[in-house]
Amino acid sequence: MSNALCIVSCGKEKIWNRYPNLGPVPAEKAYTGTFTRLLIEYAKKFHSNSWVILSAKYGFLHPWELIENYDITFNELKITDELIQKLRKQAELKGLLKYNKVLVLGGRKYCEVCEKVFFDKQVYTPLKGLGLFKAIQLIKNAIECDKPIILID
Repeated sequence: MSNALCIVSCGKEKIWNRYPNLGPVPAEKAYTGTFTRLLIEYAKKFHSNSWVILSAKYGFLHPWELIENYDITFNELKITDELIQKLRKQAELKGLLKYNKVLVLGGRKYCEVCEKVFFDKQVYTPLKGLGLFKAIQLIKNAIECDKPIILID
């Protein structure tokens, strides 16, 4: 449906909070928080074949990639040139640099990281600087009305 890459921020709440003995799960099933679930629903609806999750531990994750429990966020990480270069290399290896347009759905830190990684692309950050309530409202409304929050095709 879209020729843009959609990047969804990961979340603190994970399936292991409820099932601590569960082994690795696909990335799209790992995050159980309301906001992240909503972002994933949006990505699947409007970017069904071109979305990834950005994790502070794993970097860019395709929905089907298996991951294990972890507890670190970009808010706790120092955003260094080395980290950005590592993520850029990963984006290249995963074929994410073929997109000229990148939609980032997440908070300020995730947006800033993606703006640096995809410095040579058009990066859209419609949730940057919005409070959580407003961001949730915007995403929910887009899903319910079947209208993407930003037209970038």
